Amino acid sequence: MALPIIPLPKSEVEVGGTIVKFHSLSRKDALSVSTNFKDDPDAAEIFILVKGADVTEVEASVWRANTDATEVGKLVDGIIYLSGLAVKPEKTDETAGESENPKA
Repeated sequence: MALPIIPLPKSEVEVGGTIVKFHSLSRKDALSVSTNFKDDPDAAEIFILVKGADVTEVEASVWRANTDATEVGKLVDGIIYLSGLAVKPEKTDETAGESENPKA
């Protein structure tokens, strides 16, 4: 019996007023983040963007270097949550009225 190939889940997020489509990481890529990049969060984010947003390493690096950290976080977090690498925090009564990305 052959194992079924199940397509990677897809989603989208608004980043800087533009809708950006992405997909989850494969199991292989998710394990790679956990093992190969645990001491290098910058390289981990670039890898996550390359694999989840289907961009080149150069595109991911340039985008990260020239985009507001909150906006980058929206896309990186979206890929992380969709991939099951973290659980999206639930809103509580105390945070229900707050923006997800408040401006300081």
